[in-house]
Amino acid sequence: MMRYLSLEFYKIRRRGIFLTALFLCGAEGAWTAYSAQQYLEENGTHLVWNNLFTNLALLHGLFLPMAIAVLASRICDMEHKGDTWKLLGTAAEPMNRLYLSKFLCAFLILTFTLTVELAVLIVFGIWKGFPVPIPTDLVLPIYFGTLLASVFVLALQQWVSMAVSNQLVALIVGMAGAFLGFVGALFPAQVRIVFPWCAYADLSCVQTVPLGEHEWAYIAISPNLFPSLLVCAVGVLVYFLGKRHLCRKEF
Repeated sequence: MMRYLSLEFYKIRRRGIFLTALFLCGAEGAWTAYSAQQYLEENGTHLVWNNLFTNLALLHGLFLPMAIAVLASRICDMEHKGDTWKLLGTAAEPMNRLYLSKFLCAFLILTFTLTVELAVLIVFGIWKGFPVPIPTDLVLPIYFGTLLASVFVLALQQWVSMAVSNQLVALIVGMAGAFLGFVGALFPAQVRIVFPWCAYADLSCVQTVPLGEHEWAYIAISPNLFPSLLVCAVGVLVYFLGKRHLCRKEF
């Protein structure tokens, strides 16, 4: 399996996929940092970590579906452009290993970029004088919850990218997921559970309560990991359905 995975990384070495992922997560991180800075100036350090990670979770719903769509598309379209599916078939290369290696390649790149983004935001918070110690009870659930929710998004995007040669279709699916992920915070919980992309919004750790016409109170809440776990389980199912479909498809 390591041979297949190393070959996937070898094939993408000059395609700028790492830089693309870092750029998208960097834009998301910059937006998050700017929002946290505005909150700090208006409200001080009260729940400032909660606000930062809530903004990050909400922006994950907008940026990650598109970032994952681009990642999966760039990794999978090489076989379409090179028309190498038949070549791989005649070489008796097992499709299930190829499918898994592409999934792991994209997931490892995503994990690396999310780790870098989170580390940079924590350093930003310390530099701006956010209260210490760092609230690990917020950091860890949001980090792992994001990865769990991303399993579904990546499984779906890889299935579409490998099944359809026109990668515009995969990008349209990614844009639709980004829309649902971003506006998902506005949906009731009963509606959010229907759309897996909304699981990012459930990792919010701040709730706003209206006090008056122009007054709001901020209440700390714990990130809800259950939707992410449920979405991850659905993602595993989607992965196996996609693998089965591709293994039976004639190219």
